[in-house]
Amino acid sequence: AKEVEAQLEHAAKRLNEYAQRLIATGSSAEQAQDGYSAKVQGLLQHIEEHKAMLMRRSSMFRERLAEVGNADAALLRTLEEDAKFSARQIAQLKAESAVLSVQAVAKKSDHDMAKEFEGLVRDMCSDGQVERLGHKLDEAKLEEGFLRKA
Repeated sequence: AKEVEAQLEHAAKRLNEYAQRLIATGSSAEQAQDGYSAKVQGLLQHIEEHKAMLMRRSSMFRERLAEVGNADAALLRTLEEDAKFSARQIAQLKAESAVLSVQAVAKKSDHDMAKEFEGLVRDMCSDGQVERLGHKLDEAKLEEGFLRKA
């Protein structure tokens, strides 16, 4: 951007130098010939028009450059805000993931303990053993009843 601006300024300076030479040549030639002077004046006008066009382009270029700079700054702000939002989301999701992980481990542990308990109950209370315990309970109730009466 700066390079293009410098090139435009350099071209404008050179055109100005040529215009000054033409004016000097035109002044001396005006005294010599009127036809030559008219051509020089035409060239001088053409150079001035070209110089004005270069100045307009330079001005337009600066305006566009400012617009691009503003758009770039706005994009950077938007990207920074998005990055902050994403970082917050990542932190929240990590926390949720940790909670879910702990819950999954606890659930698995509960499941394993339930299976182990079922196995222990099954081992301790086989069908015959449950029946015997039932008879012992009945005997204990009868004995309790006798003891209360006595």
